[in-house]
Amino acid sequence: MKNLKFEHWHYVFLSVAIFFTVVVILAYTNNPLLSWGWEGTLYDRFYNYTSAGQKPFIDFFIEYPPISAYFIALPALFNRNLNHLEYLASFAFITSTIALFIPIFNQWTTNNIIYTTESNLAKVSTDIERVGEKSELIEKQSEGDKKIIFPEVLKDTRSILNKSLDWWNSIYLILLIPSFTLINTRYDIFPSVMTFVAICLYILDLRKSNKVYLVFAYLLISIATFSKIYPILILLIFLLLDLWRGKWKNILISGLIFVISLLPTLYFSYFGQVRFENFINYQTASRDLQIESIWASVAFGLEKLKLVEPSIIIIQNGAQELVNNYAKDIAKLNLYILALIFIVAFSILLVRFRIFKVSKLGLKVRAPRNNELMLVTILGSLFAVTTFLLFNKVMSPQYLVWILGLLPLLTYLEYSK
Repeated sequence: MKNLKFEHWHYVFLSVAIFFTVVVILAYTNNPLLSWGWEGTLYDRFYNYTSAGQKPFIDFFIEYPPISAYFIALPALFNRNLNHLEYLASFAFITSTIALFIPIFNQWTTNNIIYTTESNLAKVSTDIERVGEKSELIEKQSEGDKKIIFPEVLKDTRSILNKSLDWWNSIYLILLIPSFTLINTRYDIFPSVMTFVAICLYILDLRKSNKVYLVFAYLLISIATFSKIYPILILLIFLLLDLWRGKWKNILISGLIFVISLLPTLYFSYFGQVRFENFINYQTASRDLQIESIWASVAFGLEKLKLVEPSIIIIQNGAQELVNNYAKDIAKLNLYILALIFIVAFSILLVRFRIFKVSKLGLKVRAPRNNELMLVTILGSLFAVTTFLLFNKVMSPQYLVWILGLLPLLTYLEYSK
């Protein structure tokens, strides 16, 4: 680790790619090292159903949002007659490829930010030179020949972003190795990667005001929402930032895209009404504390200290739950506590960035700066997902994929200050 050259993260990428190739081979041989658990059988069943032309909720029940069945059954795009081990190997190959896409897209985003910054500075340089203004940034190349350049600014931009890119891409790729079972045996990597790409595209829209980036950002975050629900928190952040900068067309575009993305779910809910209702009941069932939640961890600690009665663990509605005389009450309060945390965080945001200012006309919204928008986008996204996990399924390993998938966003944190 000490001799690892983080400035050459592509070497790390190559090593991890080879590692995941081995993982795919392990999947094909059904090696115990790649522990699929019950998901292997469940996913294979979804693959067989969709390969036979059946549709979720209409022809078979699925515990997840309907769109997720098609991500799980992606190997069917290449072959509809895979046996169990062939399916597992194909799924592992697809998820590995998707996971390795993040550092590549991170590199592309960084290059675009650097290019945009240089283009903007070059334009400013040309404008200043055209009107004949003097500046301390003028570099004299010869007598009577002046050229405006911003050497320090350009150097800092490249240095900050490239160093940060190399570091976080390398960290992400290294963390993939101990996470290989989570990456290869869960479909969570799909909404996680879509969320990461959507945030990157939104950041690029902040820098370039490119409607193509914006449309794809909202499209990907909407699809991710209807495949795993939690990305709707990021969607709300996008909407709040568009509201802050007065981009009403963006809000209209996002609403239209969201409705279009909702149509497949409406289709499945209408034609598979009974199974869809079972899905809703399954997800909203009155539960006690799930053992992965932070409150269950507190309960276990209190039990060790003999401050509360011992509890029992039962399995219901697809989850292991902690049952005692206070668990159900705490579980009901969890949603309100989570809402309170987000309200407090939003209030701190308003005060920290002084979004409102007092004028003669009364209270007025201050126009945001680009670096502020980038900072809120990055930290807001990480905070929303992390908080959601902490108060829901913090100790459930598969959900760490969500955090891992957003980790490379820290590439742009230093640059956004």
